Amino acid sequence: MLQVYDFSKEDAQKAIEMELKLKGKGKKAYMLDLMVCAIVMNKGRSLCTLDDRLKELEELGLKLLLV
Repeated sequence: MLQVYDFSKEDAQKAIEMELKLKGKGKKAYMLDLMVCAIVMNKGRSLCTLDDRLKELEELGLKLLLV
């Protein structure tokens, strides 16, 4: 069974924080990716995906399972 989470104010803050950290390193990420990752990180969960472009977000604390 899949759990559905809402996007909260804390998630928005986390997404912006990650965007700023990436910009400081000269990197970019799609805001939608950052929003999804912020929800996952704030819930203490792992993200399972086929998308390897999210690999760079592991350095920001994302627990990623690439399939």
